[in-house]
Amino acid sequence: MLSLRRWIANTLAGLSPPTRAFAWRRTLWRLAGVDVGARAKILSSVRIWTSGPVEIGPDTFIGHEVLIVGGTAPIKIGARCDLAPRVCLASGTHDEGNGERAAGKGRSEPINVGDGVWIGAGSTVTAGATIGRSSIVGAGSLVRGEIPGDVVVAGVPARMIRARDYALEQVDAS
Repeated sequence: MLSLRRWIANTLAGLSPPTRAFAWRRTLWRLAGVDVGARAKILSSVRIWTSGPVEIGPDTFIGHEVLIVGGTAPIKIGARCDLAPRVCLASGTHDEGNGERAAGKGRSEPINVGDGVWIGAGSTVTAGATIGRSSIVGAGSLVRGEIPGDVVVAGVPARMIRARDYALEQVDAS
């Protein structure tokens, strides 16, 4: 039943205006079993194809053609996050197979995106990944494993570029 509700939500969301009707899409995704926080903005081309629980925190923005896909493991996106276009969160994976088929038995692992995270365009977050609060993932990165909070990472696989320095980000009041 959940897969049917998600199919309906994916179809109807795709028919709505791309960058309007946010409240309507929040309601639509809630009816499809997604826990969507207040004021979250999910664009019409976002697709959620997973049978596991999905949580999207309040004030989070999910951009064009973001794909949330996988098995039964939970996917949690925190509050005040920004996911740029074509980000992929994939909680499904496989064990290594034999010589006849490289992908063995399928399995699902949770994904956890902390509060305030920014994930750049075209990045992929793989099964079992955790991104700590207020971290930035550079465009085109491949995230696996654990990324600490308050860092900038980029690359394939994503590696730490630097720690975030909030003093640099404060606006001069003079």
